[in-house]
Amino acid sequence: MNAERSVGVQGHGSRAWLLAVTLVGILLSGCNALVGTSGLVDAARDVFSDDISPEIREQLRGLRDIPYAQLYVRFAGTEEAVFLLAEQKLPGGQDLWIGSGGVKLAMQGPHVRFTDGMVIDIIESESVRDGAVWAFLQGETDEIQPYDPSVVWIKTSESREWIEQRAVAEQVQEVIYQGFAYTGPAIKISERVQVTGQRGEFRRLYWIEPRTRSLLRMSTQIGTDSRPIVLEWVRTPDRRDSR
Repeated sequence: MNAERSVGVQGHGSRAWLLAVTLVGILLSGCNALVGTSGLVDAARDVFSDDISPEIREQLRGLRDIPYAQLYVRFAGTEEAVFLLAEQKLPGGQDLWIGSGGVKLAMQGPHVRFTDGMVIDIIESESVRDGAVWAFLQGETDEIQPYDPSVVWIKTSESREWIEQRAVAEQVQEVIYQGFAYTGPAIKISERVQVTGQRGEFRRLYWIEPRTRSLLRMSTQIGTDSRPIVLEWVRTPDRRDSR
């Protein structure tokens, strides 16, 4: 594979400035300030408490007192699994999660690196260009730049051929997030994703806790015609998980 396949996107100064100002405003306002202003009334409310089935909800209740990071994943439309963090920061910086039924999943920043046990698995994933969301989650920048796309190659169990996903951030929004791990002000990022050789595009969404920059929820796809994969962090990783 050759990183030269990545083609640069021309900057859009006004859009970049708008996204940067929006994000910095959220970070500077802080949780208390946001709650104490009209921003709380004006912000979108993203509530996910009803997304999880009663069966999985019961499993989560049983795991409530376990002091390890937990992740809920929905794939193929209705398939669900609860994951515990098995190993943090494997070689290459990946977190390995083990789910109910023996399903495995590895994450690195905002990227799903591989899965094992899903209807269609990601055999391998490689970043050609990390992009704006990655830089923000890693603390490398306080801005989400729409002209800094991510370019990722993915190989699946279905085709076993490399496909290229190119994602560009288009919207940063302050929302009131309500889920298992957290309730309060959050940053919602929408990316437009194009897949080389496939018609159309899809939206990849992230919800991020602004102070720690922890991922709270993510909705993504493998291709433009595939079902969404939803990941929701029930308990986000902390220092206890790295012991």
